[in-house]
Amino acid sequence: MRQILQLELTSDRPRRRPAETEEVVFKRPISPTAHLKRRAPVSTASGRKGQLEGMRKLMAVKRLRRSTTPVTAGPPIPAADGKVVYVYSREATIAADLLPVNQGKAERTHALAAAYGLLQPSLVRLVAPKEATVQQLTEFHDADYLERLTDSKPQPKKQPEKRNIFGMKMGRDKQQQQQQKKKKPKQKRKPKKKKKTRSSDDEDSDDEGSDDDSSDDDSSASSSSSSSDSSEEEIRDGDEEFGLQHDCTPFPGVFQHAAMVAGATMAACEELKARRSSIAINWMGGRHPGFCYVNDIVLAILSLMGSFAKVLYIDIDIHHGDGVEEAFYYTDKVFCVSFHHYAPGFYPGTGRITQVGAGKGKYYTVNVPLKAGIGDEAYVELFAQVVSGIVTRYSPQAVLLSAADGWLPWRGFGACRGLGECVRTVRDLCKGRGDVPLLVLGGGGYNSTNAARAFTHFTSLLLDKELPNDIPEHRFFEDYKDHGFQLHLPAGHEPDKNDQAYLDQVRQTVQDNLARTAGAT
Repeated sequence: MRQILQLELTSDRPRRRPAETEEVVFKRPISPTAHLKRRAPVSTASGRKGQLEGMRKLMAVKRLRRSTTPVTAGPPIPAADGKVVYVYSREATIAADLLPVNQGKAERTHALAAAYGLLQPSLVRLVAPKEATVQQLTEFHDADYLERLTDSKPQPKKQPEKRNIFGMKMGRDKQQQQQQKKKKPKQKRKPKKKKKTRSSDDEDSDDEGSDDDSSDDDSSASSSSSSSDSSEEEIRDGDEEFGLQHDCTPFPGVFQHAAMVAGATMAACEELKARRSSIAINWMGGRHPGFCYVNDIVLAILSLMGSFAKVLYIDIDIHHGDGVEEAFYYTDKVFCVSFHHYAPGFYPGTGRITQVGAGKGKYYTVNVPLKAGIGDEAYVELFAQVVSGIVTRYSPQAVLLSAADGWLPWRGFGACRGLGECVRTVRDLCKGRGDVPLLVLGGGGYNSTNAARAFTHFTSLLLDKELPNDIPEHRFFEDYKDHGFQLHLPAGHEPDKNDQAYLDQVRQTVQDNLARTAGAT
C-alpha cells in the first residue's frame, strides 16, 4: 500500500494538466458572500443597506432551522478509529489545482507529505472524496448562483485596438469584417466571361444591386456586432450580480473545482460525525479570504451541527474570516474566533474587536485584530490564552480549525513554526477533553511550495511526529532550492507594532466579553 501511494504521488509519468488560463489579477476586494442571494434593486443606499441587513438575519434563521436537528448535549463519544483521516484522491487533487491562482498547490502538498512518510497506512486513513451535490451546496448557497457556476465561462477578452496605416483607430465593424475575411477559405477564381453590351438602365440596376449587397453585408456585420456586445454585457451583468468578478472570475472547470473542494470537506465531516476518527484533515478546503467560489467552511459547520450541539470555529488566516462570521452572527450554536491582521486598507476591512455578534449570538464572536510584525512568542501566547479560555467557557462538542499559511510571506514569525504551535495547542485542547472531533482545513497561501511546507508541518503535528528540516528528494524537490531545500523558512524582519499594552488590552477585552456568555452547559 505504501509503495502504491508513493508511486501515485511521486511518479514522473505524464499527468493531465489543467487548461492554461490567464492569471487572475486582484483589483478590488469583494465580500465572499456577495453572491448568496439575488438582490432586488433599491432606490437609495440606505434602503439597500437595510434590506441586506434584514436579509442576512432572515438567511441565518432559515439556515439554522433547515440544517440543524435537536442534539442532546453531553460529552463527546470517543472515536472508533485512532487514525487521522487524510482526504486525498488523484481526481480531487486535479480539481483543486484548477484554480488559476494556485495551480499545483494541492499536488505539492500531498507529494511532500508522502515524501516525509506521513501518509503511511499505519498513520493515516486516506479518504477519497466525491463532488458535493447541488443539494448539499444549496444548504448555504443560492440555487441561481450554483446554476450560474455550472454555466460559467470566462468573460470574453477585449480585442486590442487596431489602427490603419494612417494610425487611425479602426471601427469594431471593420475589425470584425477583417477577422471574417481571414477565416473565409480562399475560393478559386472562375474564368471571366466576355462582357456583353448593356444599356445604361441595366448598369444602373446592377449598381443598385451591388449597393444592396454591400448594405446587407454591413447590416449583418452590425447585427453580429450588436449581438456580440449584448451577450458580453449579459455575461458581465450576471457575473456582477453573483460577485464573479476580480479575484473570483470564472474559469474553465470552476464548478468542478468548487464542488470537489466542498465534497472533500464534507467527506471529512462524515468521518467525524460517524465517530470513525477524532481528527480529519482536508488541505484542499478552507479558502475564504478570496479566490473562493463556495464556502465549504460554512457547509462543514452546518453539517457538524446536525450531530454536535455546539461547534467552535477557529481561524488563523491573516485575513478576517468575515464570510463564516456573517453566517453565524446571530446564533450561540457556533462560536467564531478569528486571529487576523487588521489595518486601514487591508482586505477585507472587517474584524474589529467590537464585532462580537448580535441577538442570541452576541459575545459568541471573538475578533483578535493584530498589527503588523507580531512575532512567534507573542502570537502563540495570546492564541493559547484566548482559545483555552473559550474552550473552557463554551465547551464545544466539535472544533473546526482553518490553518491557512497567509502570514508566512511578511510577518515576524519563524516561518510556520508559530502557526504550528497554534495547531498543536488546538490538538491538545481537543485531546484533553475526551477527543473532541477536530476538522482541520487549509485555506489561503498563494505560494504553492510555502503552502506545502506549512501543511506538511501541520500534518506532522497532528500525527505527533517530528520531521527533519531537510526536505526529502521527491518529484517537486527542485521547487524548494530557493531556501536551501529546508522545510522551515527564516523569520521575517518586519518591526513588531504590537506593543505589550495593546496586546494586554486585546486580551482583557476578549476575556470581558467571554464572561458575558452563558458558559458551559
